[in-house]
Amino acid sequence: MNDVNNVVLEATGVQYQMSFDEAAFFEWLNKIPSVDSYQGQRFTLYIKVIVDALDEDALHELAALYRRYRIDPRELRVLNTGRLGYWFSSPDRWWHNEVFGTDSTATDGPNLGEKHALSDNADHEWAVGDAGTHANMWPPVEIAEFMKEGNAVLKATGVRYYSELDEAAFFEWLDKNPQVDSYRGRGDTLYISVNVNIGDESELSEFPALYERYNIDMTELRVLKSGNFGSWFSDPKWWWHKAVFG
Repeated sequence: MNDVNNVVLEATGVQYQMSFDEAAFFEWLNKIPSVDSYQGQRFTLYIKVIVDALDEDALHELAALYRRYRIDPRELRVLNTGRLGYWFSSPDRWWHNEVFGTDSTATDGPNLGEKHALSDNADHEWAVGDAGTHANMWPPVEIAEFMKEGNAVLKATGVRYYSELDEAAFFEWLDKNPQVDSYRGRGDTLYISVNVNIGDESELSEFPALYERYNIDMTELRVLKSGNFGSWFSDPKWWWHKAVFG
């Protein structure tokens, strides 16, 4: 229940592909200072947000988190309150169309942008595009010298991040995986050196989860077919098979 000082966001049916994926979500949430607490009930996570503690960065991060995890953007309408309500609901914000829409007779409050059947976002989904994103551009460096013999080298090209915490979550995900020996960027591509002969299957399966979450070309993962878990990784029964191997 919302009151003058707090609002409660709902996140229903969030899908996590692997354990690192779920951990990234909650670690990101824990880093937003205005998030007071959260509690799950059945398929919905209820997130208590302190309105007076909200600033523009926190509002940006909440929108980015919901976008990254494909949570119904309409749930963010409750943030249209307090001293930053006008800023959050401004058409200048990259999230405005998905959260508030364009078909409404309401001018303020959480019902701003109530959707009609013929709305341009009737399915209440986040748009796929570069609006509100940033990417890394690294200087030209020699990549081969830091790759270990026998390792697979993954490429992640043109990764787009929705916020600072979104970018941090990506690299923390990589750092958690013991199969990742190192990584280095050149131009718009991150090169990831992976020891495919250590660890276990669950750690290897974190790579498809990461690439799917960050909209990276899944065919780059074909190089993981080498090593101790090659036949396991390329088994057609896995959810990533079609995206990786066609």
